[in-house]
Amino acid sequence: MKDMLWLGWVYLAAGMVLVGLALPLVWGKIGPNRWYGFRVGVAMRSRAYWFAINRRWALGQIWVGVLMSLSAGLGLALGQVWLLVVSYAMTFVLIAYVPVVWVWGYRLKLPLDEGRGFDLTEGNR
Repeated sequence: MKDMLWLGWVYLAAGMVLVGLALPLVWGKIGPNRWYGFRVGVAMRSRAYWFAINRRWALGQIWVGVLMSLSAGLGLALGQVWLLVVSYAMTFVLIAYVPVVWVWGYRLKLPLDEGRGFDLTEGNR
């Protein structure tokens, strides 16, 4: 277990970093850019789409980060290697699957014309 201890701390920290990076997107503090956020074609159409899509993506990242940190923390506290393996699996499965698929399906529901009276903030709930 001692040789796996460092891995638990890495995943605990990585989960916290994911949450920290996602919070500005949830709060709408980061506008459209090339480097930070979930960038798909529809998100780049307008600032309203950018904020709606990135808020949803960031909420998924927060869930992943919290679950990753919890499983790593439990693995460290209980000395259970299998919980560290769960954190490792979350890195690949949840970061790629949950937020991306959740947002990908959501973006298909967005109207192509903003002038139709669609409230993008309501679509996030």
